[in-house]
Amino acid sequence: MENKIILEHERVNGNIIRIHGEIVLKNDQYLKIRREVRSNGLYDGLGIEKRKGDIIFSYIKVGSIFLPHVYYSCRGDLKGMYVNVNLPIERKSSGIYWYVDLGIDVVAEASGKAKIIDQKELEEMLNRKMITSDFYKLIMSKINYIKSRIDDEKSWTNIENLITCILNE
Repeated sequence: MENKIILEHERVNGNIIRIHGEIVLKNDQYLKIRREVRSNGLYDGLGIEKRKGDIIFSYIKVGSIFLPHVYYSCRGDLKGMYVNVNLPIERKSSGIYWYVDLGIDVVAEASGKAKIIDQKELEEMLNRKMITSDFYKLIMSKINYIKSRIDDEKSWTNIENLITCILNE
């Protein structure tokens, strides 16, 4: 099995961000990708400190509209979760996966409730007739379910079950 992977995160404007990682788990549900943070800053949407050496696990399921990223400190302490909402993830070729970002996301700090961010980006797509109102309603319904599922999680000790739930929505 080839361990290296590239995620092509395409924005609606056509800009592509290439995310490089290493496959650490491959099962019949998803691929688990590991990345190491290379610089300090803030995690987008979470507003929590990003430190060089932090570890990010991303979970890819072909066909899913969700792409969860779970952030840990270099010591293994959970920092939070960021769930990208996209058009369905596709496998372009061996080791390359691609998706188009819908702008809207769900985020949660390890110590707090989930929240929906950047909803205006999805609304703008609706206003520009890039998506239909039925598609908008479907996405919002799924996002609200994911948000409530994260909120209902009493403990993130079994994060893999929560991830599987998100990816199967």
